[in-house]
Amino acid sequence: MSTPDLSYLLDHTSHVLRTRVAAALAEIGRTARMHCVLAHALPEERTQIQLAEMGDMDKTTMVVTVDALERAGLAERRPSRTDRRARIIAVTEEGARVAGRSQEIVDRVHPTPPNGRGRSPCSPSSARPGRPSARSPAACSPTRWAGTGSS
Repeated sequence: MSTPDLSYLLDHTSHVLRTRVAAALAEIGRTARMHCVLAHALPEERTQIQLAEMGDMDKTTMVVTVDALERAGLAERRPSRTDRRARIIAVTEEGARVAGRSQEIVDRVHPTPPNGRGRSPCSPSSARPGRPSARSPAACSPTRWAGTGSS
């Protein structure tokens, strides 16, 4: 009997999870990237660069994502209070409502792992020892979550 190809299994699990998250968020007209930006911009002042790192996005993808959030009235770029060179992403009231709804959807797709710890890494409150922190690059990456044993 041959040993299962772990790389394939992890890659396939990641693909299935990304597909499920995308389909679930599409029901409310949002993407995983939009959710990640809203979820991490909501609790504290963060720059576009910080949010891009958290969501494992390049600068161009981040700009396109924030542009879409601005057009939808869910977020806006504002000058930082602490660094006048930086622009932060501020979530609007409607954006906060959508972020709450999208978090419910992501939590439904990312059920609590078998070890009983925590929520989706896209949740800003999910930072725990041994888990990606809210400042960790790829904290919102579905690939990161797929390898934790959840199904």
